[in-house]
Amino acid sequence: MTYELLKLAHIIGAVLIGGGLIGVWLSDLRSRQLRDLVRFSESVRNIAVFTTASLFRVQLFFSSPAPG
Repeated sequence: MTYELLKLAHIIGAVLIGGGLIGVWLSDLRSRQLRDLVRFSESVRNIAVFTTASLFRVQLFFSSPAPG
């Protein structure tokens, strides 16, 4: 049972990390198309938020204690 829970946690983590990376990619595409400074700064802020969230998830994923 423990193995199934760990496997589920890893799958959920991978999906969340992938979602964060897709968010970074879409925000980057949007920022490259904008000419208005206010919208550009909002898009850059979104890139920072998604990047920070993705890095935090990766840090949690790799810093989990080993079983046993």
